[in-house]
Amino acid sequence: MITLGKKTSTVLSVVALVAIAGQALAFRYEFKAPYTCQIPTVGPLEGSTTGYTTLTPSTVKAGTPTAIALAVKAPIDSPEDVKSWTASIDIDVTGPENVTVKTEAKGGAFPGGDLISMQLNGTWTPTKPGTYELRPGKATVTGDLQVYGQVTVNCTPDDPGTPFKVVTVG
Repeated sequence: MITLGKKTSTVLSVVALVAIAGQALAFRYEFKAPYTCQIPTVGPLEGSTTGYTTLTPSTVKAGTPTAIALAVKAPIDSPEDVKSWTASIDIDVTGPENVTVKTEAKGGAFPGGDLISMQLNGTWTPTKPGTYELRPGKATVTGDLQVYGQVTVNCTPDDPGTPFKVVTVG
């Protein structure tokens, strides 16, 4: 069992929320979503994220792969260095067909207190035309911390709420 101090749990919480924010980021479509993250041996942490996403191509057609990019930057208030990390954020797609698209990213070392930035990428290939709604789904961040080793934080949206993007597939 891993025992985490208050500063480390804060850092892991921020890392988790950074990944969540990854559902958004520096692109075209903005969204806001409340999340609850489960921090190992610490418990739940609630927070909201704001972000942006991009679909490529912008005109989506049935049977054609569509790239989904999510990007994020956030300060990490960590007393510890992170040796490496991985993140994934699901995008729940509802409409003529319901699917979950996984976006993923990984990165190398960064010192405590520095900014972490990530771009998560995934691909969605709709098979039916119609109107789809995209919402943030679960997020997972795993960090290899200098002192504590590998720690995984899982986050779920509190309320999927308003879609961050409505897409008409031709």
